Amino acid sequence: MADEIYEKERQRIRERIVPRKHAKRVFLTILAVIGSAVLFGAVAAAMFWLTRTLFLSDSPNEPAAIVIARDDPRDASSGSTAASGETPQADPQESGSPGQDVKPGDGTGDRARYTSVKALYRDFADAFAEITVTETGTGDPIGDLLNGKDTLFGAAVAETASYLFILTDGRRIREGSRVTVRIGTLNAEASVVGTDSITDLCVLRVRKALSGQRYRVLDLGNSFLAEAGDPLYLVGAPENVPAALGEGMITRIVPYEPITDGYFQHIYTDLVRQNHGYGALFNADGELVGWFSDFASGSGTSVRALGISSVKYLVEDLCSGRGTVYLGILCTEIGEEEAAAAGVLPGLYVTEVFPDSPAFLAGIQPGDCILSMDGSDMDSNYTLQLQLDYYAEGSTATMYLNRFVGNEFAMITLTVTLGSRMESFSVAGY
Repeated sequence: MADEIYEKERQRIRERIVPRKHAKRVFLTILAVIGSAVLFGAVAAAMFWLTRTLFLSDSPNEPAAIVIARDDPRDASSGSTAASGETPQADPQESGSPGQDVKPGDGTGDRARYTSVKALYRDFADAFAEITVTETGTGDPIGDLLNGKDTLFGAAVAETASYLFILTDGRRIREGSRVTVRIGTLNAEASVVGTDSITDLCVLRVRKALSGQRYRVLDLGNSFLAEAGDPLYLVGAPENVPAALGEGMITRIVPYEPITDGYFQHIYTDLVRQNHGYGALFNADGELVGWFSDFASGSGTSVRALGISSVKYLVEDLCSGRGTVYLGILCTEIGEEEAAAAGVLPGLYVTEVFPDSPAFLAGIQPGDCILSMDGSDMDSNYTLQLQLDYYAEGSTATMYLNRFVGNEFAMITLTVTLGSRMESFSVAGY
């Protein structure tokens, strides 16, 4: 009897206790699975950010600066050169070719000849950016939302392994704004690398995605080869509405238009624009050959553009975050015949010195004739611009000038500390 009672008690314990132990084991197993999943997720996230850091940040294998091959203005067509009456005397600076992982357009290779802007835009649509600029921090969030938003046009002109560089008009991007770029299938916030204070050229930088994004970088053509009568295709915001399209032709080219500290190639067209309109001009090969804005077009209604070859140094400096050096003078070239008729010496004469510029602080005056800079002869705006391209912000240069004092010229020597014409500022998120 006692054995029977004992056996029943053991059976009862087995039925009640053993399932509880089994349930506990199941519970612990579930916890282990959940913990493993959380741990795996944390490891995966860490690996993602590590991979992002390794592959999307600037590394020693990336070039320290964008390099854009320069064009020689002596390649200009005979018609364009004849329009200027001047020929550059110095050899152009050798900049080399773009690096392996730096892809500004180089104008090489076979390409189609475009007969319509529609066909060009279809092929290069992934190189054109829609830029949204949103005001922030004004203290009126509703006003920012309703009124503080602007849509701009931009064009991809260079890239590295990590970044895409977008050329746009810098007048509408203000410090503290939030800037986003949609180009191809890439949609990301952008930072302002810099804006040129003279031409308003501005470059934005967008971080690339790891994979799966589609975009394109334009080829920068040789605008020195352009001629009057060549067809042109416009993509941009000539009426401040991106992205508008247009077709026209070059009506005139001024190869050496004086500009602060140098010159630019001025391309005249039969295309029209409104005030503050801007954008890109393309030749029939699909190469970007001009950029127009208020600077080049002035207050007129016709599109007049900077020839891209004459400002490639600016685009390179802006993409690299390197300020183009600033001297702060406007010059004109007086040839031998003109000088003989006026009873002065031929050469490069200063016509304007901008207030508080490095030239002003060094003592350069209107009427000075620039003879040389650090031993290099200065006889044209071209040679001046070429020489300044060798310097960095903060560099010093020794300048030899002829100054008309009394009834004769006297040679003077001045030392100038060069500044920068790049405007840098931060936007929201950077």
